[in-house]
Amino acid sequence: MDYTKIVKVLSLAATGNSIDAALDEMSKKELEYLLELCQEEKARRQASKNGGACND
Repeated sequence: MDYTKIVKVLSLAATGNSIDAALDEMSKKELEYLLELCQEEKARRQASKNGGACND
């Protein structure tokens, strides 16, 4: 897995730039990993917003 591609997508997203081309360069495994990271972060934020804990 090429983590530099994942970092590139996150960096582009953080700066408000388009991530389409960077996503196209990623393998299915890399995309699935990125999706998993996003889902975990969403769960943590939701738990924090609701005053609860997120148990992984």
